[in-house]
Amino acid sequence: MGAVLVGFATIGVVVAAGYVSARLGIGGPGARTALHQVGFFVASPALLFTVLARADVAALVQAPLLVAAVGALVSAGVFVVVDRLWLRLPVPEATVGAVASGYVNANNIGLPVAVYVLGDAAVVVPVILLQLLVLAPVALLVLDASTSGRLSWRFVLAQPVRNPIILGSFAGASSP
Repeated sequence: MGAVLVGFATIGVVVAAGYVSARLGIGGPGARTALHQVGFFVASPALLFTVLARADVAALVQAPLLVAAVGALVSAGVFVVVDRLWLRLPVPEATVGAVASGYVNANNIGLPVAVYVLGDAAVVVPVILLQLLVLAPVALLVLDASTSGRLSWRFVLAQPVRNPIILGSFAGASSP
């Protein structure tokens, strides 16, 4: 129980430090953008690469991955049904709603909690793989196609290589 509290307390301290830093203007007016870019383009892909490179990906493709996939698809499917019957959102908004319904925060919350509570970041790898190597490329493809109005094989094949988090995850999962 203590490890759970330490894990959540650590996350809380990081969030609080970010909030206080933003409120006090530490780092100047461009700090938020700079930190976001470092996190998205450098830190997150590097973290996911190292976690996935150390994990035995073949051993992770078992029942937990099936449970995560079914849970994500059912949740997203329920949202799509509700959207089509009542909300009738435009395709981009419906796509974001479906993704928000089926995704879990396996990266930002799952990794630190897995490390502090279970002592192994690899336990969240199946969900990360599912989300970043399957669900995210499909969702981004639908979003790009529905907002740009175009769809081609070249566009479809280029989609995964335009996202650094997907690239880091794929490179880590495929490393020897």
